[in-house]
Amino acid sequence: MTSESNETTEIEAAYRRLAAHTTGDDVPPGFKTVGADYENGARWRFDKSLTDLVPGGLSGRTILDFGAKYGHAAPLFIALGAKATIHIDAVDAYVETGRRFIGALYPQRTTFLRVDECRVDLRSASVDIILVNEVISHINPAYLDTFYAETSRLLAPGGYMLISDGNNWANAWVRSVLPELWDAWENGPKGRKTDRDVVSEPYIEQRRTIARNARPDLGEAAVERFARNTSGMFGDALLAALNDFADKGILTERPYRYGTVCTNPGPGGTVMERPFHPDDVVRALELHALEARQVWRQPHDPRSPLRRKLSAWKQFVLSGFKPPQGRTAGDDSMFQILARKP
Repeated sequence: MTSESNETTEIEAAYRRLAAHTTGDDVPPGFKTVGADYENGARWRFDKSLTDLVPGGLSGRTILDFGAKYGHAAPLFIALGAKATIHIDAVDAYVETGRRFIGALYPQRTTFLRVDECRVDLRSASVDIILVNEVISHINPAYLDTFYAETSRLLAPGGYMLISDGNNWANAWVRSVLPELWDAWENGPKGRKTDRDVVSEPYIEQRRTIARNARPDLGEAAVERFARNTSGMFGDALLAALNDFADKGILTERPYRYGTVCTNPGPGGTVMERPFHPDDVVRALELHALEARQVWRQPHDPRSPLRRKLSAWKQFVLSGFKPPQGRTAGDDSMFQILARKP
């Protein structure tokens, strides 16, 4: 067997062990669903394709998974030789569940931490690699600068950060589908399908629920007015606006505008699929003393093969039947940015 085959066998065995360890009724359904995706290989193979972009690999290094959810990447990282893995998320339930089930399998090599507003309580220059996979598009813009500053602080000299996301604003297809997705998650209704998911509870309905629970003295007409005019607000600021409205009748109207990113009104204010132009991410990282560049992995396009062929033919015709002249930032719906700390 080749070394690659041995590596694959070891990774697969690690996820089988995790699956065997998490069969009880006390395991949350969400944890089992993500675990199944890793066990069948779909998720860990993608994660590995990202770590393969990091020079020098994981062997003997400490890796931090930023926005790790339950931390299902830990078995992969350890199988690839990571000395230690750190998994952080803003959701208590994810961190606690990950620590309980995955941390129990690797007690000496895993750490699970909850973060708030992107502040990470770890010492400076303490990690070698940071992976940010499908996370940056959910960080509230109010905390983005903190995210860049904290990740730069945490990296050891010579360390790398890999940011990967499927919301590349340089891509025409992404620009065409995201406005409808934002409208779906803001306005619903529940069960509305988007190009990639199904709305569980629209944000306007979440604001209604927050208003009803926090101020039961409000009538339904007032609840509706409040919910429709506080788009983009979240956490303590949303509650302060609610109290001003209920107690003083003061409400600055902030209705949702089609084509704008929508915001979860709960603590943390996570946003739904905020897009980035790769060049903007590179510039932001450079402003935080990191060397950054866009890197390419295998092209990823969620469209069907037929739609991709039709799109390619359309571009060929519009170009005057000229062959493509190499790749640009807009060729892929996904981008990867590799940053290094000098």
